[in-house]
Amino acid sequence: MSTKLQPRLPLKLNRSPKRIPAFILFFLLINQAFAQLILVHEHENPKKRDRFFAGSPMTYVHQNGIWFSGYLESILDSSIILSGEEVLLSDIKTILHHRRGIQFLSNLSLTGAVFYVGLDLTNALLSRSKPLIGSEVLPIGAALAGSGLILRSFRYNRRKVSDKRKLKVLDTSPK
Repeated sequence: MSTKLQPRLPLKLNRSPKRIPAFILFFLLINQAFAQLILVHEHENPKKRDRFFAGSPMTYVHQNGIWFSGYLESILDSSIILSGEEVLLSDIKTILHHRRGIQFLSNLSLTGAVFYVGLDLTNALLSRSKPLIGSEVLPIGAALAGSGLILRSFRYNRRKVSDKRKLKVLDTSPK
């Protein structure tokens, strides 16, 4: 019994005019499905605005000077819910913008200092040499650790809430 390969017929698309209105209706209603409120910290330059969505991490300084950090659970008209606590927008004094690049360099520098000194210490222990930590290793390790600690103080960019830079709630639902 021989099996012959039959040529494939070209695929024909069903271009039914009945489906076009449903397709258009789908794209018109998809905006409503993803509509949400967005917390915006304004700036003169629209590209420098800070935007916070529900579920995004946020750190701020309260009017009494205490830092609060957590995940933004919900955005209401005049307040937010951050890790279960309701906070009025008027109570927020400063928003701390986390700079991930500086945080990464700080962690890399501190980790490098520990590994550099630790590797030299392990090498000295294995070769049974004295002193355990070489005279040129300790200043380099201290410089790496010191630069990592100094970079830690720059990991947050403080952005004050003022009359020029207000906190606003934007509604993205179509009107």
